[in-house]
Amino acid sequence: MNNDEYVVNCGKYVSVLRGLGLPEKAVAYLTGELRLPNEVADVPFHYYGFPPALIPLWSSQSGPSYYGYWWHWGMERRTTMVHVGVEGGCRVTEYARDLTQLLTTIALNEVVSDEKVTDGLREFARVAEVDDLEGLERIAWESGDLLYGLLKRPEFRHDPPVSCFEDERLYPGDFPTKFNVVGKRDLTHFAGLEGEREVAAVIAAQPDAPEWFRSNRQREVFDGCLRAGNYSGAWMSLNSSGWSLADAGRALAELARRTGDPILFSITDAWIANNPPKIGGY
Repeated sequence: MNNDEYVVNCGKYVSVLRGLGLPEKAVAYLTGELRLPNEVADVPFHYYGFPPALIPLWSSQSGPSYYGYWWHWGMERRTTMVHVGVEGGCRVTEYARDLTQLLTTIALNEVVSDEKVTDGLREFARVAEVDDLEGLERIAWESGDLLYGLLKRPEFRHDPPVSCFEDERLYPGDFPTKFNVVGKRDLTHFAGLEGEREVAAVIAAQPDAPEWFRSNRQREVFDGCLRAGNYSGAWMSLNSSGWSLADAGRALAELARRTGDPILFSITDAWIANNPPKIGGY
């Protein structure tokens, strides 16, 4: 199949980003109005298939994978920025807590790759508002592309992502890790695709684990949540392992219809337009 068949029209996700009040700069990176350095990504993103909580900004053929926002409907969870590895079953890892952190991480990786701050990187940093490239260069020499070095920077120090921790027990945020889910009284705020597979296994082993962690028959889990009026549970099921894209599209449309939520309708419209059923599943 020609690569062009995988290139999408990302316009529907422009409406999603704006509807959620996310930064207008994110819209510019999604559409390609603002460019990443050295063509490190595919913009617009390509068709590979992804879960509906992802609002993709760009994709990479390495993996392949997506980078974008991770947004949960129907609950108090921080919208964060993630890497989604397609070949790994769309496992989702927290890569940054906001767009500034994500762009700073890209700049660090460029310094490591080029072994210096190039003119091209300076131009990217100017537009992206990434400050102190000399400090970023020092971090690159000290710790390479290991992201714990970014904890020295003010934009990471007070709200760091999981990706910055070699020891995840030190992570203070709400994205699930194999440590912070242990002994949690309410595990319904987590989706099955979040974190490494070990995270899902730790949750599934707990007596109060939600059904979407205990079963890969997600259509049955989803339907049970709908019957019970547990719409947030239905959403979490949709973002757990065990879906074909065709079934996920039908289920997502049904959830939007049941809730009547305009943001969920917008998400559904964008997701279905960018996840053709013939691709596969997650």
